[in-house]
Amino acid sequence: MNLRRFLLFPLILLTLLLAGAPAWAQLATVYNVRFGQSDEHVRVVIDSDQELSFDFLPVAGDPLRIVVNLPPVDWRIGDRLTSQGEGDGIGPIDVFRYVEASGSGSRLVLDLTAPVGVKRAFTLEPNGDAPHYRTVFDFVEIPQSQFYSEAAALAPAQPQVRLPSFAVTDFIGGPSVAETFATEPVADPAPEKANIFGASRKVVVIDAGHGGKDPGAIAVGGTFEKDVTLAAALELQAELEADPRYIVVLTRDDDTFVEHADRIQIARDAGADLFLSVHADAAGSRAVRGASVYTLAESAKGRVTRMSEAKAWEIPLETEPPSAEVNNILKDLVRKETLSNSGLFAEQLVVRLGESGPLLRNTHRTANFFVLLAPDVPAVLLELGFLTNPSDEARLKTAEGRAPLVSSVKLAIDDYFDTPAGVYAQR
Repeated sequence: MNLRRFLLFPLILLTLLLAGAPAWAQLATVYNVRFGQSDEHVRVVIDSDQELSFDFLPVAGDPLRIVVNLPPVDWRIGDRLTSQGEGDGIGPIDVFRYVEASGSGSRLVLDLTAPVGVKRAFTLEPNGDAPHYRTVFDFVEIPQSQFYSEAAALAPAQPQVRLPSFAVTDFIGGPSVAETFATEPVADPAPEKANIFGASRKVVVIDAGHGGKDPGAIAVGGTFEKDVTLAAALELQAELEADPRYIVVLTRDDDTFVEHADRIQIARDAGADLFLSVHADAAGSRAVRGASVYTLAESAKGRVTRMSEAKAWEIPLETEPPSAEVNNILKDLVRKETLSNSGLFAEQLVVRLGESGPLLRNTHRTANFFVLLAPDVPAVLLELGFLTNPSDEARLKTAEGRAPLVSSVKLAIDDYFDTPAGVYAQR
Protein backbone atom coordinates (compact mmCIF):
# COMPACT_ATOMS: atom_id res chain seq x y z
CA MET A 1 0.00 0.00 0.00
CA ASN A 2 1.29 3.48 -0.82
CA LEU A 3 2.34 5.04 2.48
CA ARG A 4 1.87 8.67 1.62
CA ARG A 5 0.76 11.28 -0.75
CA PHE A 6 3.13 14.11 -1.30
CA LEU A 7 1.65 17.29 0.13
CA LEU A 8 2.97 20.39 -1.53
CA PHE A 9 4.09 23.83 -0.35
CA PRO A 10 1.90 26.96 0.12
CA LEU A 11 -0.95 27.30 -2.36
CA ILE A 12 -1.37 29.54 -5.26
CA LEU A 13 -4.92 28.13 -5.45
CA LEU A 14 -7.14 29.54 -2.68
CA THR A 15 -10.73 28.42 -3.18
CA LEU A 16 -13.00 30.58 -1.05
CA LEU A 17 -16.72 30.14 -1.58
CA LEU A 18 -18.14 32.90 0.56
CA ALA A 19 -20.67 31.68 3.10
CA GLY A 20 -24.16 33.02 2.80
CA ALA A 21 -23.73 34.43 -0.69
CA PRO A 22 -27.04 35.28 -2.35
CA ALA A 23 -28.48 33.10 -5.09
CA TRP A 24 -27.51 34.34 -8.53
CA ALA A 25 -31.03 34.98 -9.74
CA GLN A 26 -29.75 38.36 -10.97
CA LEU A 27 -26.28 39.01 -12.36
CA ALA A 28 -23.89 40.83 -10.10
CA THR A 29 -22.50 44.02 -11.63
CA VAL A 30 -18.77 44.75 -11.56
CA TYR A 31 -18.08 48.49 -11.69
CA ASN A 32 -14.32 48.58 -11.39
CA VAL A 33 -11.10 46.59 -11.05
CA ARG A 34 -8.39 48.49 -9.15
CA PHE A 35 -4.76 47.85 -8.35
CA GLY A 36 -2.30 48.98 -5.71
CA GLN A 37 1.04 47.97 -4.27
CA SER A 38 2.55 47.86 -0.78
CA ASP A 39 6.01 46.81 0.31
CA GLU A 40 4.80 43.25 0.81
CA HIS A 41 2.19 42.54 -1.84
CA VAL A 42 0.13 43.70 -4.80
CA ARG A 43 -3.57 44.26 -4.17
CA VAL A 44 -6.41 43.75 -6.64
CA VAL A 45 -9.86 45.07 -5.72
CA ILE A 46 -13.09 44.26 -7.56
CA ASP A 47 -16.00 46.67 -6.92
CA SER A 48 -19.42 45.06 -7.32
CA ASP A 49 -23.03 45.45 -6.21
CA GLN A 50 -23.16 41.92 -4.77
CA GLU A 51 -20.87 39.68 -2.79
CA LEU A 52 -18.86 37.51 -5.20
CA SER A 53 -17.71 33.93 -4.89
CA PHE A 54 -14.36 33.17 -6.51
CA ASP A 55 -11.45 30.80 -6.90
CA PHE A 56 -8.02 31.01 -8.51
CA LEU A 57 -6.22 29.10 -11.26
CA PRO A 58 -2.51 29.65 -12.03
CA VAL A 59 -1.64 29.12 -15.71
CA ALA A 60 1.96 28.39 -16.77
CA GLY A 61 1.79 29.99 -20.20
CA ASP A 62 3.67 32.80 -21.88
CA PRO A 63 3.11 35.04 -20.07
CA LEU A 64 2.32 33.45 -16.73
CA ARG A 65 -1.24 34.14 -15.64
CA ILE A 66 -3.61 34.03 -12.71
CA VAL A 67 -7.22 33.33 -13.68
CA VAL A 68 -9.86 34.46 -11.17
CA ASN A 69 -13.05 32.46 -11.71
CA LEU A 70 -16.20 34.40 -10.81
CA PRO A 71 -19.93 33.75 -11.04
CA PRO A 72 -21.68 35.26 -14.07
CA VAL A 73 -21.29 39.03 -13.76
CA ASP A 74 -22.19 42.10 -15.79
CA TRP A 75 -18.97 44.02 -16.50
CA ARG A 76 -19.68 47.75 -16.58
CA ILE A 77 -16.17 49.10 -16.77
CA GLY A 78 -15.85 49.37 -20.54
CA ASP A 79 -16.00 53.16 -20.55
CA ARG A 80 -12.65 53.19 -18.79
CA LEU A 81 -10.85 51.03 -21.34
CA THR A 82 -8.90 53.85 -22.95
CA SER A 83 -6.06 51.77 -24.42
CA GLN A 84 -4.80 48.24 -24.77
CA GLY A 85 -1.56 46.71 -23.54
CA GLU A 86 0.09 50.00 -22.52
CA GLY A 87 1.67 51.03 -19.23
CA ASP A 88 4.10 49.28 -16.93
CA GLY A 89 1.45 47.60 -14.84
CA ILE A 90 1.45 47.39 -11.06
CA GLY A 91 4.30 45.30 -9.66
CA PRO A 92 4.30 41.83 -11.25
CA ILE A 93 0.78 42.28 -12.69
CA ASP A 94 1.18 43.57 -16.22
CA VAL A 95 -2.25 43.68 -17.84
CA PHE A 96 -5.64 42.11 -17.26
CA ARG A 97 -8.47 40.79 -19.35
CA TYR A 98 -11.98 39.61 -18.62
CA VAL A 99 -14.66 37.32 -20.05
CA GLU A 100 -18.28 38.40 -20.19
CA ALA A 101 -20.85 36.38 -18.27
CA SER A 102 -21.79 32.94 -19.54
CA GLY A 103 -23.64 29.99 -18.11
CA SER A 104 -20.44 28.75 -16.49
CA GLY A 105 -19.40 32.10 -15.04
CA SER A 106 -16.97 34.93 -15.74
CA ARG A 107 -13.20 35.29 -15.61
CA LEU A 108 -10.70 37.94 -14.67
CA VAL A 109 -7.27 37.10 -16.14
CA LEU A 110 -4.08 38.70 -14.79
CA ASP A 111 -1.02 38.57 -17.05
CA LEU A 112 2.17 38.49 -14.99
CA THR A 113 5.75 39.62 -15.39
CA ALA A 114 6.78 37.44 -12.42
CA PRO A 115 5.14 34.44 -10.69
CA VAL A 116 2.78 35.28 -7.84
CA GLY A 117 0.69 33.39 -5.31
CA VAL A 118 -2.35 34.34 -3.23
CA LYS A 119 -1.44 35.57 0.23
CA ARG A 120 -5.03 36.24 1.27
CA ALA A 121 -8.46 37.12 -0.10
CA PHE A 122 -11.47 38.67 1.62
CA THR A 123 -14.58 40.78 1.06
CA LEU A 124 -15.42 44.20 2.49
CA GLU A 125 -19.09 45.17 2.69
CA PRO A 126 -20.37 48.57 1.53
CA ASN A 127 -20.13 51.47 3.97
CA GLY A 128 -20.60 55.21 3.93
CA ASP A 129 -17.34 55.85 2.09
CA ALA A 130 -17.55 52.90 -0.30
CA PRO A 131 -21.01 52.12 -1.74
CA HIS A 132 -19.97 48.77 -3.29
CA TYR A 133 -18.79 45.37 -2.14
CA ARG A 134 -15.01 45.13 -2.46
CA THR A 135 -13.50 41.74 -3.21
CA VAL A 136 -9.84 42.02 -2.25
CA PHE A 137 -6.94 39.78 -3.36
CA ASP A 138 -3.37 40.18 -2.10
CA PHE A 139 -0.66 38.59 -4.26
CA VAL A 140 2.99 38.02 -3.35
CA GLU A 141 5.88 36.96 -5.58
CA ILE A 142 6.85 33.27 -5.28
CA PRO A 143 9.51 31.01 -6.85
CA GLN A 144 8.84 30.13 -10.47
CA SER A 145 9.12 26.40 -9.71
CA GLN A 146 6.35 26.72 -7.12
CA PHE A 147 4.10 28.50 -9.61
CA TYR A 148 4.73 25.83 -12.26
CA SER A 149 3.96 22.98 -9.90
CA GLU A 150 0.67 24.57 -8.82
CA ALA A 151 -0.24 25.22 -12.44
CA ALA A 152 0.48 21.57 -13.27
CA ALA A 153 -1.72 20.36 -10.44
CA LEU A 154 -4.67 22.50 -11.42
CA ALA A 155 -4.42 22.74 -15.22
CA PRO A 156 -7.85 22.41 -16.83
CA ALA A 157 -8.42 19.88 -19.60
CA GLN A 158 -9.79 22.49 -22.03
CA PRO A 159 -7.54 25.06 -23.74
CA GLN A 160 -7.46 28.56 -22.34
CA VAL A 161 -9.59 31.22 -24.06
CA ARG A 162 -7.60 34.02 -25.70
CA LEU A 163 -8.91 37.35 -24.42
CA PRO A 164 -8.29 41.03 -25.20
CA SER A 165 -5.76 42.67 -22.87
CA PHE A 166 -5.87 46.04 -21.13
CA ALA A 167 -3.26 47.84 -19.09
CA VAL A 168 -3.96 47.84 -15.36
CA THR A 169 -3.19 51.56 -15.31
CA ASP A 170 -6.29 52.17 -17.45
CA PHE A 171 -8.62 51.33 -14.57
CA ILE A 172 -9.17 54.20 -12.18
CA GLY A 173 -11.95 55.73 -10.15
CA GLY A 174 -13.91 54.66 -7.09
CA PRO A 175 -12.41 54.53 -3.58
CA SER A 176 -8.64 54.45 -3.77
CA VAL A 177 -6.78 51.23 -3.18
CA ALA A 178 -5.02 53.07 -0.38
CA GLU A 179 -8.39 53.63 1.29
CA THR A 180 -9.14 49.93 0.91
CA PHE A 181 -5.83 49.18 2.62
CA ALA A 182 -6.83 51.48 5.45
CA THR A 183 -10.24 49.87 5.93
CA GLU A 184 -9.30 46.21 5.63
CA PRO A 185 -10.05 44.08 8.70
CA VAL A 186 -7.16 42.94 10.83
CA ALA A 187 -7.01 39.19 10.27
CA ASP A 188 -4.55 36.40 9.76
CA PRO A 189 -4.01 35.22 6.20
CA ALA A 190 -6.42 32.55 5.04
CA PRO A 191 -5.27 29.06 6.00
CA GLU A 192 -3.14 27.36 3.41
CA LYS A 193 -4.23 24.05 1.90
CA ALA A 194 -1.88 21.51 0.44
CA ASN A 195 -2.26 20.34 -3.15
CA ILE A 196 -1.85 16.75 -4.25
CA PHE A 197 -0.77 16.05 -7.82
CA GLY A 198 -3.17 13.95 -9.76
CA ALA A 199 -2.09 11.17 -12.07
CA SER A 200 -2.93 13.09 -15.26
CA ARG A 201 0.08 15.46 -15.21
CA LYS A 202 3.61 14.60 -14.11
CA VAL A 203 6.30 17.08 -13.18
CA VAL A 204 9.73 16.26 -14.58
CA VAL A 205 12.67 18.36 -13.40
CA ILE A 206 15.59 18.42 -15.83
CA ASP A 207 18.93 19.46 -14.37
CA ALA A 208 21.52 20.57 -16.94
CA GLY A 209 24.82 19.78 -15.24
CA HIS A 210 27.49 22.41 -14.56
CA GLY A 211 27.05 25.91 -16.03
CA GLY A 212 28.45 29.41 -15.65
CA LYS A 213 31.84 29.37 -13.95
CA ASP A 214 31.82 25.54 -13.98
CA PRO A 215 32.39 24.27 -17.57
CA GLY A 216 32.47 20.59 -16.59
CA ALA A 217 34.41 18.28 -18.88
CA ILE A 218 36.19 19.89 -21.83
CA ALA A 219 36.71 17.92 -25.03
CA VAL A 220 39.93 17.98 -27.05
CA GLY A 221 37.90 19.73 -29.74
CA GLY A 222 36.89 22.45 -27.28
CA THR A 223 33.31 21.36 -26.55
CA PHE A 224 32.20 22.27 -23.01
CA GLU A 225 30.10 19.83 -21.02
CA LYS A 226 27.95 22.70 -19.69
CA ASP A 227 26.91 23.58 -23.26
CA VAL A 228 26.07 20.01 -24.21
CA THR A 229 23.98 19.43 -21.08
CA LEU A 230 22.03 22.67 -21.49
CA ALA A 231 21.28 21.97 -25.15
CA ALA A 232 20.13 18.43 -24.34
CA ALA A 233 17.98 19.67 -21.44
CA LEU A 234 16.23 22.23 -23.64
CA GLU A 235 15.67 19.65 -26.38
CA LEU A 236 14.23 17.16 -23.90
CA GLN A 237 12.04 19.89 -22.43
CA ALA A 238 10.60 20.56 -25.89
CA GLU A 239 9.81 16.88 -26.46
CA LEU A 240 8.18 16.45 -23.06
CA GLU A 241 6.13 19.64 -23.26
CA ALA A 242 4.74 18.50 -26.60
CA ASP A 243 3.11 15.69 -24.60
CA PRO A 244 0.13 16.90 -22.51
CA ARG A 245 1.00 14.40 -19.78
CA TYR A 246 4.01 16.42 -18.60
CA ILE A 247 5.09 19.73 -17.25
CA VAL A 248 8.82 20.45 -17.19
CA VAL A 249 10.88 22.51 -14.76
CA LEU A 250 14.53 23.29 -15.55
CA THR A 251 17.10 23.96 -12.86
CA ARG A 252 18.78 26.31 -15.33
CA ASP A 253 17.84 27.50 -18.81
CA ASP A 254 20.96 29.53 -19.60
CA ASP A 255 24.69 29.58 -18.89
CA THR A 256 24.46 30.13 -15.14
CA PHE A 257 25.90 28.23 -12.21
CA VAL A 258 23.41 26.68 -9.79
CA GLU A 259 24.54 25.25 -6.48
CA HIS A 260 23.92 21.53 -6.01
CA ALA A 261 21.65 22.04 -3.01
CA ASP A 262 19.60 24.58 -4.97
CA ARG A 263 19.06 22.07 -7.77
CA ILE A 264 17.55 19.64 -5.29
CA GLN A 265 15.48 22.39 -3.71
CA ILE A 266 14.05 23.35 -7.10
CA ALA A 267 12.93 19.75 -7.60
CA ARG A 268 11.34 19.51 -4.15
CA ASP A 269 9.66 22.92 -4.46
CA ALA A 270 8.24 21.85 -7.82
CA GLY A 271 6.79 18.67 -6.32
CA ALA A 272 8.80 16.72 -8.86
CA ASP A 273 7.66 13.26 -9.85
CA LEU A 274 11.04 12.61 -11.44
CA PHE A 275 14.45 14.34 -11.39
CA LEU A 276 16.94 13.84 -14.22
CA SER A 277 20.43 15.35 -14.04
CA VAL A 278 22.10 15.47 -17.48
CA HIS A 279 25.91 15.25 -17.83
CA ALA A 280 28.64 14.25 -20.26
CA ASP A 281 31.59 12.18 -19.04
CA ALA A 282 35.39 12.21 -19.46
CA ALA A 283 37.99 9.47 -19.20
CA GLY A 284 41.75 9.06 -19.39
CA SER A 285 41.41 6.87 -22.48
CA ARG A 286 40.04 8.25 -25.74
CA ALA A 287 38.66 4.78 -26.50
CA VAL A 288 36.06 4.86 -23.70
CA ARG A 289 32.62 5.85 -24.96
CA GLY A 290 28.90 5.35 -24.44
CA ALA A 291 26.07 6.48 -22.20
CA SER A 292 25.69 5.46 -18.56
CA VAL A 293 23.15 5.97 -15.79
CA TYR A 294 23.70 6.55 -12.08
CA THR A 295 21.42 6.20 -9.09
CA LEU A 296 22.22 6.87 -5.45
CA ALA A 297 24.34 4.24 -3.73
CA GLU A 298 22.80 2.39 -0.79
CA SER A 299 25.80 3.50 1.26
CA ALA A 300 24.63 7.12 0.92
CA LYS A 301 21.70 6.58 3.31
CA GLY A 302 23.48 8.38 6.13
CA ARG A 303 24.31 11.33 3.88
CA VAL A 304 20.66 11.62 2.82
CA THR A 305 19.62 11.76 6.47
CA ARG A 306 22.27 14.35 7.31
CA MET A 307 21.37 16.51 4.32
CA SER A 308 17.66 16.27 5.09
CA GLU A 309 18.27 17.44 8.63
CA ALA A 310 20.68 20.21 7.57
CA LYS A 311 18.29 21.54 4.93
CA ALA A 312 15.11 20.86 6.94
CA TRP A 313 13.75 18.68 4.15
CA GLU A 314 10.54 17.34 5.63
CA ILE A 315 8.79 14.31 4.14
CA PRO A 316 5.02 14.82 4.51
CA LEU A 317 3.19 11.58 5.24
CA GLU A 318 -0.34 10.55 4.33
CA THR A 319 -1.27 9.96 7.97
CA GLU A 320 -0.07 11.46 11.23
CA PRO A 321 2.21 8.90 12.91
CA PRO A 322 1.31 8.07 16.52
CA SER A 323 4.90 8.51 17.74
CA ALA A 324 8.29 9.86 16.72
CA GLU A 325 9.56 6.30 16.34
CA VAL A 326 6.81 5.39 13.88
CA ASN A 327 7.36 8.68 12.08
CA ASN A 328 11.02 7.81 11.54
CA ILE A 329 10.12 4.33 10.31
CA LEU A 330 7.63 5.69 7.77
CA LYS A 331 10.09 8.30 6.49
CA ASP A 332 12.73 5.63 6.11
CA LEU A 333 10.28 3.58 4.05
CA VAL A 334 9.65 6.62 1.84
CA ARG A 335 13.39 6.97 1.28
CA LYS A 336 13.61 3.29 0.34
CA GLU A 337 10.65 3.65 -2.00
CA THR A 338 12.32 6.65 -3.64
CA LEU A 339 15.55 4.71 -4.13
CA SER A 340 13.63 1.76 -5.56
CA ASN A 341 11.78 3.95 -8.03
CA SER A 342 15.02 5.64 -9.05
CA GLY A 343 16.39 2.18 -9.86
CA LEU A 344 13.28 1.30 -11.83
CA PHE A 345 13.61 4.38 -14.02
CA ALA A 346 17.34 3.82 -14.43
CA GLU A 347 16.76 0.31 -15.78
CA GLN A 348 14.11 1.53 -18.19
CA LEU A 349 16.42 4.33 -19.30
CA VAL A 350 19.27 1.90 -19.99
CA VAL A 351 17.03 -0.17 -22.25
CA ARG A 352 15.97 2.86 -24.29
CA LEU A 353 19.49 4.31 -24.48
CA GLY A 354 20.73 1.00 -25.85
CA GLU A 355 18.31 1.41 -28.76
CA SER A 356 19.80 4.76 -29.77
CA GLY A 357 23.55 4.46 -29.36
CA PRO A 358 26.52 2.88 -27.56
CA LEU A 359 26.44 2.15 -23.83
CA LEU A 360 29.22 2.08 -21.29
CA ARG A 361 29.87 -1.36 -19.84
CA ASN A 362 27.88 -1.99 -16.62
CA THR A 363 25.62 0.85 -17.73
CA HIS A 364 23.55 1.24 -14.54
CA ARG A 365 25.91 2.34 -11.78
CA THR A 366 25.56 3.75 -8.27
CA ALA A 367 27.36 6.71 -6.75
CA ASN A 368 27.15 9.24 -3.94
CA PHE A 369 26.36 12.23 -6.19
CA PHE A 370 24.98 15.28 -4.38
CA VAL A 371 22.12 15.93 -6.82
CA LEU A 372 20.68 12.46 -6.10
CA LEU A 373 20.23 13.08 -2.36
CA ALA A 374 16.57 14.19 -2.28
CA PRO A 375 14.81 11.77 0.10
CA ASP A 376 11.45 11.88 -1.68
CA VAL A 377 12.11 12.49 -5.40
CA PRO A 378 13.14 9.59 -7.67
CA ALA A 379 16.39 10.79 -9.23
CA VAL A 380 18.82 9.61 -11.91
CA LEU A 381 22.04 11.11 -13.27
CA LEU A 382 22.53 10.49 -16.99
CA GLU A 383 25.94 10.60 -18.65
CA LEU A 384 25.20 11.12 -22.35
CA GLY A 385 28.63 9.89 -23.44
CA PHE A 386 32.32 10.79 -23.24
CA LEU A 387 33.57 14.12 -24.51
CA THR A 388 37.06 12.62 -24.45
CA ASN A 389 35.98 10.18 -27.17
CA PRO A 390 36.03 11.75 -30.69
CA SER A 391 32.92 9.86 -31.84
CA ASP A 392 30.91 10.76 -28.74
CA GLU A 393 32.02 14.39 -28.91
CA ALA A 394 30.98 14.66 -32.55
CA ARG A 395 27.61 13.13 -31.70
CA LEU A 396 26.94 15.25 -28.60
CA LYS A 397 27.90 18.67 -29.92
CA THR A 398 25.14 18.84 -32.55
CA ALA A 399 21.37 18.76 -32.25
CA GLU A 400 21.19 16.08 -34.94
CA GLY A 401 23.63 13.88 -33.04
CA ARG A 402 21.79 14.33 -29.74
CA ALA A 403 18.32 13.75 -31.19
CA PRO A 404 18.27 9.91 -30.87
CA LEU A 405 19.52 10.17 -27.27
CA VAL A 406 16.93 12.79 -26.33
CA SER A 407 14.13 10.77 -27.92
CA SER A 408 15.22 7.64 -26.05
CA VAL A 409 15.10 9.55 -22.75
CA LYS A 410 11.57 10.71 -23.54
CA LEU A 411 10.52 7.12 -24.26
CA ALA A 412 12.05 5.95 -20.97
CA ILE A 413 10.12 8.62 -19.08
CA ASP A 414 6.95 7.39 -20.81
CA ASP A 415 7.82 3.83 -19.77
CA TYR A 416 8.32 4.88 -16.17
CA PHE A 417 5.00 6.66 -15.82
CA ASP A 418 3.22 3.92 -17.75
CA THR A 419 4.34 1.44 -15.13
CA PRO A 420 1.24 0.16 -13.29
CA ALA A 421 0.21 2.22 -10.28
CA GLY A 422 1.78 1.03 -7.07
CA VAL A 423 5.13 0.15 -8.63
CA TYR A 424 6.36 3.71 -8.56
CA ALA A 425 5.61 6.42 -6.03
CA GLN A 426 2.22 7.99 -6.55
CA ARG A 427 2.35 11.77 -6.08
